[in-house]
Amino acid sequence: MPLFVLLATILAGADAFWGQAGLGYARALGLSAASTLGVFNFRQAFFAAGDLVTLPGWLQVLSAGETIFGALLLFLLGLGLRNTFRLR
Repeated sequence: MPLFVLLATILAGADAFWGQAGLGYARALGLSAASTLGVFNFRQAFFAAGDLVTLPGWLQVLSAGETIFGALLLFLLGLGLRNTFRLR
C-alpha cells in the first residue's frame, strides 16, 4: 500500500509542477520523484539549485512536503517488507 501512495504522491506532484512551473511533463515528473525521494539526495544530483529557486513559493513548500511525506512512506514500505519477510 505505501508503494502505491508513494507513486500517487509523485504523480500528483508532477501535475502541480507541470501546470504551474512551466516545466515539461517529463521534467516535472523527475522533479517530483526527486523531491519525494529526497532522502537519497536525488534533487541536488539531477537539478541545479537555480531551478528550484525559480519555483513559486507554494511549489517550494509542496516540494518540502513531498520530501517529508516520501521519507515517511519509505519507512512504512521498509517496515512492511520487514514484516512480510520476517527480517530482524
